[in-house]
Amino acid sequence: MDKIVMNNKNEKNQENVPNIHILSEADLAEYLHLPRWTIRSLRLKRGLPYFRTERRVFYCLEAVIDWIRQECERNRQILPGSEQTPFTLN
Repeated sequence: MDKIVMNNKNEKNQENVPNIHILSEADLAEYLHLPRWTIRSLRLKRGLPYFRTERRVFYCLEAVIDWIRQECERNRQILPGSEQTPFTLN
């Protein structure tokens, strides 16, 4: 009985945990269909959000998608009248 209660508590706790996807640089490059070098360049030169654990670089997919949306919006403001974005995110 205690085990069942503990499982139910764990399920309840998992409902409150946000769904976060952490990707390596190679995984993010594959996901976005971009060369790994482009991902690195976006991080170093354009502010693509990332975090480090010791020497490894990781990306939160949700933060990257938000950043891409902001960049698309910024590009639309720079080029008034342009309704197209470089790519579409679902």
